[in-house]
This record gives sequence, C-alpha cells and structure tokens, in this order.
Amino acid sequence: AICIGKITGGATVSLVNGIVMFVMAPILGIDITLEVVAKLIGLIALVSFMLTGLGVALGSRLRSVESFQMISQVAIMPAMFLSGIFFPINNVPAWMDVIVKLNPVTYAVAPIREIALSEQLKTLPADAPFQITHVDWFGYTLSTWEEIGVVVVFGAAMLTIAIRAIRTTE
Repeated sequence: AICIGKITGGATVSLVNGIVMFVMAPILGIDITLEVVAKLIGLIALVSFMLTGLGVALGSRLRSVESFQMISQVAIMPAMFLSGIFFPINNVPAWMDVIVKLNPVTYAVAPIREIALSEQLKTLPADAPFQITHVDWFGYTLSTWEEIGVVVVFGAAMLTIAIRAIRTTE
C-alpha cells in the first residue's frame, strides 16, 4: 500500500504538469479537442505511473535522498534525449538504436505525438516531411497500441520491482 501510494502521488504530480501543457496548447497554435485531451490524460497518467514506479524502485534501494537525486538527474536527460522527443529515432547509429529501443520513454513518444497532433496531421499533404516515427523491431514497425502495450508492461514490471524493493527494505 505504501508503494502504490508513493507511485500514485508521484504520478499525480506528473499528470498535473501534463495538464498545464493542455492549457498552453492553444497559445502554441495546437487545436486540441476534448477527445484528444481525454486520450492524452490517460496516456500521460500511464507514462507517469511507469516512470514514478521506476523512481520508487530505484529510490527504495538507495540510502540517501542525495544519491537518488543525483542518479535521477543523470538518468533523466539522457532518457529524454534518447527517446525521440528531440529528433527522429529512425536514422540513429546502430549503437544508439539499441539504447533507444531499451529506453521505456521511447515507447510513449510516438503515441503521445500521434494523439496530440491527430487533427494537424490530417491536414498535411501525403508527401509532407513531418512524420510520426514508431519504434521498429528487426524490420517490424510497432503500432501505437503495441507501443502503449510496452509502456503498460514496463509500468507493471516497475510496480512489481518497487513493491519487492520496499518489502525488502522494511
């Protein structure tokens, strides 16, 4: 119960941060419908749950808050950089491709973009240079739902690991 409470609290804070982005969307010129907002809230909640579970799993093994802060700061920027948020993941070097595919954040990027920009993508010509890049496993391109499935599985794994880690530290 303690673990689920910590994860839920952390995920709620992250979700509120995500909702702030919805408020800013019209200012940035992004048309967003209530349907899109509902889908994004669900997906952002799922991603927040996954990442908070990872944080609780790591944090429960460390002896000090300072150690956790250092590790989380060292891990956050590379995870974001290597997830496809800042650049397309389909043309990275082979060594980086392995890291990108091991990064759980990667599997949330394309679904969030696809949902958030669904209306704008409908108006683009077929030959437009902008495309949503999904993760590719050995020549097979994952669908949006398969990527969300990876996020769910990783989130469940992090919850399990976090619960076990907290039980062993008590």
